[in-house]
Amino acid sequence: MSVGDENWQTTRPTIRERAKFVFNNDRLSDIKFVVRKTDGESESKQVIPAHKFVLSISSPVFEAMFYGELAETKDFIELPDCEYESLLEFFRFMYSDEANLSGSNIMGVLYLAKKYMVPSLAEKCSEYLLTNLDPSNVFSILPSAQKYEEKDLVERCWKVIDDQTEQAAKSDGFATIQRSLLEAILVKDTLAIEEIDLFKAVDLWATKECERQGLKADGDTKRRILGEKAVKAIRFPTMSLEDFVSVVLLSDILTKAEIVSLTRHISSVSNELSLSLKPEAAIMSLTEDNWQTTRPTIRERTKFVFNNERFSDVNFVVRKMDDERESKHVIPAHKLVLSIGSPVFEAMFYGELPETKHSIELPDCEYESLLELFRYIYSDEVALNGSNVMRVLYLAKKYMVPSLAEECSKYLLKNLDPSNVFSILPSIQKYQEKDLVEQCWKLIDEKTKEALRTDEFATIQRSLLNEVIIRDNLSVDEIDLFKAVDLWATKECERQGIEAHGDTKRRILGEQIVKAIRFPTMKEADFAGAVLDSDILTKHEIISIFKYFNSITKSVEGFSKAKRFGDIKRCCRLGLKSDNPWNYPNRRDCFNFSVDKDVALHAISFFGNENQTYPVTLEVIDNTSKSIFERDTFISDHFHTKSNNFGTSFLNGVSKRHGWAYKNFILTDEEHLFSVYGKKILMQHKSIYSLIFPQLRFSALIILFQKNISLRCPNVGCKTKSFFIDVFSVTLAPALTYGELGVKILS
Repeated sequence: MSVGDENWQTTRPTIRERAKFVFNNDRLSDIKFVVRKTDGESESKQVIPAHKFVLSISSPVFEAMFYGELAETKDFIELPDCEYESLLEFFRFMYSDEANLSGSNIMGVLYLAKKYMVPSLAEKCSEYLLTNLDPSNVFSILPSAQKYEEKDLVERCWKVIDDQTEQAAKSDGFATIQRSLLEAILVKDTLAIEEIDLFKAVDLWATKECERQGLKADGDTKRRILGEKAVKAIRFPTMSLEDFVSVVLLSDILTKAEIVSLTRHISSVSNELSLSLKPEAAIMSLTEDNWQTTRPTIRERTKFVFNNERFSDVNFVVRKMDDERESKHVIPAHKLVLSIGSPVFEAMFYGELPETKHSIELPDCEYESLLELFRYIYSDEVALNGSNVMRVLYLAKKYMVPSLAEECSKYLLKNLDPSNVFSILPSIQKYQEKDLVEQCWKLIDEKTKEALRTDEFATIQRSLLNEVIIRDNLSVDEIDLFKAVDLWATKECERQGIEAHGDTKRRILGEQIVKAIRFPTMKEADFAGAVLDSDILTKHEIISIFKYFNSITKSVEGFSKAKRFGDIKRCCRLGLKSDNPWNYPNRRDCFNFSVDKDVALHAISFFGNENQTYPVTLEVIDNTSKSIFERDTFISDHFHTKSNNFGTSFLNGVSKRHGWAYKNFILTDEEHLFSVYGKKILMQHKSIYSLIFPQLRFSALIILFQKNISLRCPNVGCKTKSFFIDVFSVTLAPALTYGELGVKILS
């Protein structure tokens, strides 16, 4: 199945992201809810598509509705007590752990959270209400908070009422509260309001209630509406006589006897009442079976039903190995979870030809690895180890779960070492894990000798052996590399059941691999021992190589004499090759450096056409001006294969210690400096280019030049910006002509 726009699962690595994608989406939907939606004064019916599994793992009420003894079988369910916006946000939370709460939907969402037993959403609603609680809305919030037993919210509401009673009593919400709440307010001792202002609010409430009931708001009616308990809770004796006469008497709710009594004793009588009312019971009580209520996120809920028969609608049958015995094991699963986790499973269960069998056998899967694939799809977690990681990676690729493939790659990278690199590399090449492939090759380059000694090297495919043998930067002596290759050939002969003599091993290896071994770089004694004993070379090849060892010939036909350079640190400002030329101003150029380790000068390499002889005068002097190396000609050859046209002058045994101040390496031209790879050469034949090595702090320097250039070491000075080199980081001067530094650490 190719990756395309439809493979939405591959770009959503977590279960929450995938569930969020199918929220309010007909994709994979198996149930629809019909609810009312109000726009202004008009009301319409709206449909919200949903998924029974997601709702059931989020709410024990939905679990009973869809999977209980009397399961709902209709495709459409009408909810007359729900409003569209509230139900949409309720479902959004179940699918994504998110909810867009607002003043217009908060009470509806809280109602649904309580009705369907989703305490984490109820808590979120409570937090929203707490954040937005103030005197203007406290009497709108408190009744619902009491009804749903939101204890913290109820306490905060009462605190706002106590602290800001006057503002709260003037709000529109106060005039609409139930009489029971009004009574609870009136009996409180801690209200921050003058009693006359509280009475005015109560009288207004009674007037509004008469209007709601279609009654005339006279004194007797208002008193009946208020009830004796509320009237008696008003602390008239604490009022001033002026307020009592001008406001209370005009309301006409007191009897004649009460008026006379209060007028006589208005300064001496007080009431101290208190009332504690038990809030209404919750809509539904919790039971131990309501596991959904203790798992607030979609990830926790899907994790709970992982490898669980609960709601399972498909089983996978796979093999399991216990020691040498093989058995069949069943893993229960849920089509929806798998389908939102993998486009392959979506096609399997919801495509044009969906799988209808309840049990599906997967012969290419092993129990432990499939279990970990499913664990990741359900919970974003995976328990990787050395025995399952490759098979889990295979399944992650097969079922297109890139985030799991990335987890496998991270695990392999963390545990990568010479002992397992040749086990890991073939698989990750197959699965195109580019970054990990690069790290494998880097490890092989840096720790070649250790990697070649592993049992895994002797089992690799010939194609991979060929990739290894042609590399330039392996950190191994050529004789040790040959021994490993010869052992591989011997083992391959054994695997094929044939005798491992010279001709057979050569045929098994193939000419490309044999020719890639750099026999001319070996010591003559090593060649005469291990190589000749292997009997894989022809008589002509043996004679040719011995002639080279004894300086009878300068090259060996078919074999490279360029040494591998894995143990040399190479640093280059412009890269190993440039496609564009550059020119320099008419001035001297200079190169300053220093190091922080003991290093050896390995070689100085000069560019030129292959197999041509160049007249070059090179002298290397140390900081005492003592000449330690001279050479007047060299043969162009390959120091590495990334650039084709240059040669090497090897300086065997030359080394220096660290601790010197930086000195100058100078490249000068009386008229012009040259460009790269022979393009736009601007120099005169008579020009002299100077190389100065006043101290040897590096191991390899590559300088580009054309033929017929003389190099010498004059005692010249140079003024330019300095830069410093250590064995771990290099910054080359911007004016430096093309070159490369390499360091071989001695200590």
